[in-house]
Order: sequence, then C-alpha cells, then structure tokens
Amino acid sequence: MADIEKTKATEAEKTEYAEPDMRPEKLIKQQEREAKMTPDELYAELKARLDKAFTAEEAAEIDKAFRVAREAHKAQLRYSGQPYIIHPIAVSNILLDLGMDAQSVEAALLHDTVEDTDITLDYIKHEFGDDVAALVDGIHNMRTLSFRVPQKRRDTALETLEIYAPIAHRLGIRPAKEELEDLSIRFLDPIAYKEIEENLKRLSKSRLDFLESMEGKIRERITGVVKDPTIEGRIKSVHGIYRKMYMQNICRNIRRLRHTYNS
Repeated sequence: MADIEKTKATEAEKTEYAEPDMRPEKLIKQQEREAKMTPDELYAELKARLDKAFTAEEAAEIDKAFRVAREAHKAQLRYSGQPYIIHPIAVSNILLDLGMDAQSVEAALLHDTVEDTDITLDYIKHEFGDDVAALVDGIHNMRTLSFRVPQKRRDTALETLEIYAPIAHRLGIRPAKEELEDLSIRFLDPIAYKEIEENLKRLSKSRLDFLESMEGKIRERITGVVKDPTIEGRIKSVHGIYRKMYMQNICRNIRRLRHTYNS
C-alpha cells in the first residue's frame, strides 16, 4: 500500500477548524478512554463482543476485514492524531450496539479503504462479496465529524439527515435514526442543539418521573385485560424537539401573514 498521510492535519489546521465541543458527555469519556489504547487493544475488546454475537465463520470474516483495513490505513492518522484504524473500530462498535449483522460490521471496518487507500471496490467485492461492497460504498461517519473542516461537516450532516436517517427509519432501527438526526442537528445548528440538549438535561429527572408515573397508571388500568403487557415510554429526541419547534414557528408565521393580508 502507498504511504498515504493526507488525513494528517497540521497544528495550524487544527486551530483553524476548532469549534466548541458539542459531543455528549458519555461519548467524550469513551473517546478519552479509547485515546489511551492501541488499535490492537481496541480490536481485542471488539473481538470479544464479536465472538459472542456471531458464528465462528462470521467472526473469521470480520477478522479478515480488520487485517485488511489495518494494513491499508497503517500510514494514516486522524485529524486528532490517532491511528486511523481506531475510527473504523469505533464505527464497528456502534453497529454492534445497534444489532447489525456481520456484513455490516465488516463494511464498517472497511468503509474508508476505498476512498482513502489503494483498496478498490472491486477488491472488496472479490474478497468480501457484493453486499459488503455496497455497504462500504454507502456508510457515512457522523460521530467523528468534530475533526473535519466545517463545510465538510455541514455537507455530511445534511446528507445524513436527508438520506441515511430516513433509511434507518425504513429499516426499523429507531436508535440509529434518532442518533443520526441528533448528530446532524448538532453540526447544522449547534446553537439550537446546545439549547435543547441543556433543557433536556435540566428537565430529565421530572420527565423520567412523569413517564414512570404514566406507565404505572396504564399498567394498573389494563391489568387483567392484557396479559404480560410491554409498556415503553421515551423522551423526545433533540431533532424531534427541533423539528416541532421549527414547524410551530412556520405555522405562527403563516397565521401572521394571513392576519396581515386579511387586515
């Protein structure tokens, strides 16, 4: 593989692209911990999870994908200064959390090889099959946009909001849909995102208490009518609140226009 180091940023670039840290606290702690680990240590943790989630044959294919990706990215660094391979490992962990299949995890490990290294899509097809190649061609990263140039962040965020979040919705993966939407808003409108997130944190205790109270009342009412009911409640996502506020604002403006016109 050619020694490709185009993803390594200079200190000046890092300063130029620096913006307020908008990552969730949980993600910050996770990334701080991962920053102290080697790629092999990170993959060892991932592999322990893979061995429990997949068959031996599937785990072996994922191992193969990791070896290919590690070799392809060996001369590359992220803008953060970390070895590039740490990013595909992190994406693989995300997909595993979402309950995705082995081919999706393979694609996560390989998803930047076609764009940033000498690996071709034809090679991926030959070694891993058409399905993995298609996923590699379509996977987009949102969690590590903080280290990319501002315009690229916004472009990727808009693309994710308009294309990939709706795909996750159609596939029935609500956690992925909501995460992609929230991450998109974080980079498209960081001020509104921060305001909504802070209010959600401030009101989280009262909201959870309300949900638990309503769950208890519903369970009490249907006891004896429905056998072993499953009752779930959730706090609206940042994007859900953002969209509702945006639509309400449009409706208010329309009413004002009508009032002005009718006057």
